[in-house]
Amino acid sequence: MPRPAQTLLDTLSAHPEFRLRTNPFAPLPPGGSAAFDYLAGSLAPHQRIGDLASYFDHYEWKDKHRLVGVNKTGLTTLAPPGAAAGTVILLSGFQGTGRKSLRNMLHYDVGKRFAPRPVIVTEHTAAIVPDRLNVADTLLQSFFRRVKDYDDTFKNKGANRLSKRMADTRKEWKENALVASPDIDALFGYLREDLGKAATVPLIVFFLDATVHALDLDAWRPTCATLCRLADYIFVSFSDVSKASILKYNLATNAVQVAQVDSPRITKAQAVKFLRWRLAEERTLLPASVGPEPELAPFTEAAINELFAPTPKAPAPVVLPIKVVIARLDSAFSQKCESLAQQLAANGGNVNALPSEAVRITGDDMKRLMP
Repeated sequence: MPRPAQTLLDTLSAHPEFRLRTNPFAPLPPGGSAAFDYLAGSLAPHQRIGDLASYFDHYEWKDKHRLVGVNKTGLTTLAPPGAAAGTVILLSGFQGTGRKSLRNMLHYDVGKRFAPRPVIVTEHTAAIVPDRLNVADTLLQSFFRRVKDYDDTFKNKGANRLSKRMADTRKEWKENALVASPDIDALFGYLREDLGKAATVPLIVFFLDATVHALDLDAWRPTCATLCRLADYIFVSFSDVSKASILKYNLATNAVQVAQVDSPRITKAQAVKFLRWRLAEERTLLPASVGPEPELAPFTEAAINELFAPTPKAPAPVVLPIKVVIARLDSAFSQKCESLAQQLAANGGNVNALPSEAVRITGDDMKRLMP
């Protein structure tokens, strides 16, 4: 179903049951020409600052003293890294639940929170295996590429070139390391010392991806602990919250500072809260609806009930990925606007002649969209 044109929404906004300035799921900024579309991809404030206004906090913050809250300026709380070692933050959530949007918020927030301090971000998606030396080499290859980019950006030359200093440190470590049992932790500590010699010490951030890899504690636990000797923050993404919880427990028992946040599927109550918020953001006036939930107009409570109705494959209480909820709300909204456009074409464009019942998105409207 194509999205309704803004000219149609401008017309419908005059109806007492509608009163929306623009599409709440792809809002058009006042006077602007570009809309953020919830269905186009993840929120990415580190690339588009305007995305900050579109976050809905349905996340489960497991360690609120270290990490909590998303709002229009960033995170409410992000604890600083430890004095002697970095902090590991574990993110979990299946596809469509908003985990990647949360990851992007963290990417944005560390840059803003520690500005003007430069940030070196390394993204690593390869598997973490028990061969610690192999993993260390792979991680450092990715990291050194980002350090070189940092040197090039800031035009560091000679002794100020951090990538050269670190490469020399690694070479010296290799030449003197015991072949049978090289001290990888020591190497990462030496590299951290190199950072400390910079005129402005950059913040070091690693993003690791465990969503498509098996959780091998004998690999992940030492890898995260070793990275803490070099990095300020290590963000690890999981699909399954139980795997994140297992790693958290094992890291905490090894004195690693760790925080966890889950991006769960949402309940009907959370969906109603999200919908009220999105509609309120785009209101011209509160609708003159006679229904029990005027804040939801043109949606009705029956439409939300149908969206979360139990099925043989999904018994009550139903929970859904937030992307699925938005997609179905958006489809119902677009379909209703298309129906109203046809009625306007038939009545000569008289929006006030549209019956209130025709404007409302009902349970039957939603049922027609359900798979």
